Amino acid sequence: MSRNRAVGTWVTAVGLGVIGWALARAADVPMEVKTGGSTERIGLVSVVLASAMAGGGAVLSHHWLSRRPHGERTWRIVCGALLAVSILVGPLAGTTTSTKLSLIALHLVVGIALIVSLSGVPAREEPAPLVPARG
Repeated sequence: MSRNRAVGTWVTAVGLGVIGWALARAADVPMEVKTGGSTERIGLVSVVLASAMAGGGAVLSHHWLSRRPHGERTWRIVCGALLAVSILVGPLAGTTTSTKLSLIALHLVVGIALIVSLSGVPAREEPAPLVPARG
């Protein structure tokens, strides 16, 4: 995979997370989760860091796994499982139903964008062969 494609995928994941968070905030969704006995607010920094970590993990694991036999399929299975776990663990701690739904949507948008944008991309893209000009 080219460095530009990897960076573009990573930036897109972060951007989609930020847009989703901003839309939830604009809709007055209380972006708060219960952790232990307290309530924590989900801020922009949290969304950027979580999206960046997910994007970085997806890019690096795709680079590593896609070089192996059946690696692309294995990578998709791992991503799907991690996305399912992230939806079951994080968003369900939301303080309201609208928060839970917004967080599920955020996880799905970022996760699906990463899976779709990286699926089918070879580990190393070969440059196009040079074709001699006819003259």
